[in-house]
Amino acid sequence: MFSDWFKRARRDEDTGIAFSGGGVLGASHAGVLRALHERELQPGYYTGTSSGAMYAVLAAFGVPIDEIETITRDLSWWNISGVKLGRLGLMSNDKIGELVREAIGSKDLSEARVPVAVIATDIAAGERVLVRDGDAGSAVMASACIPGFFHPVRHAGRMLVDGGLVENLPLRALTELGASYRIGVDVSERRGFSEPEGMLEVLSNAIDIAVHAGRQLGDDRGDLMICPDTSSFNRLDTSAVPDIIEAGYRAAIEALGAS
Repeated sequence: MFSDWFKRARRDEDTGIAFSGGGVLGASHAGVLRALHERELQPGYYTGTSSGAMYAVLAAFGVPIDEIETITRDLSWWNISGVKLGRLGLMSNDKIGELVREAIGSKDLSEARVPVAVIATDIAAGERVLVRDGDAGSAVMASACIPGFFHPVRHAGRMLVDGGLVENLPLRALTELGASYRIGVDVSERRGFSEPEGMLEVLSNAIDIAVHAGRQLGDDRGDLMICPDTSSFNRLDTSAVPDIIEAGYRAAIEALGAS
């Protein structure tokens, strides 16, 4: 079955890949992209939520895999956030937008080489938002905006926060873009929980609990699923990034097969 898909995916443009949210666990996506690159697989669509939004955008704009891995290995809370005390949050994630713009330039999502969309939540309307255009850096910021911690992001006239609240694994988004064969990369499916030691961990656990509960109702199974084993990692610990990348690579190799 895999070999049939492998041949089809290489020649068709109707295969899409969805990258889930998961905080630092999203580093797994870099390993998955490495495996796809080695097999010369080029999806025709990308979608991403939260940390997965960054990888969807970087891949869709054609950023080389070596550069994506370098960006991933350099990630730390200091280079993705900054203090910004206010009524709506404690921190700003402007630096995530800057990181994306450094990699691809100040581009609109609609300018990507491959169609891409990210998921965010309109915190004022309580709605799922499929972001397909506008500044790419701002779109990634919005999708990865942890509510209550980061300030909401203004994008296309909406007040947006983390897309994980409404669609952590954006497979439905792939269908909306036009993909007929969907690969889902879920870095949180095998994620473990522990007693939180700080406010950010409380928020992180709360979002993940909502995500796990939402799986009972949502469209969360792709035609091919890649689920890295992230059970031994903390979604907030950037020191484990190299090992998390490797976990993603191994999971993709196993799912894609040895061909």
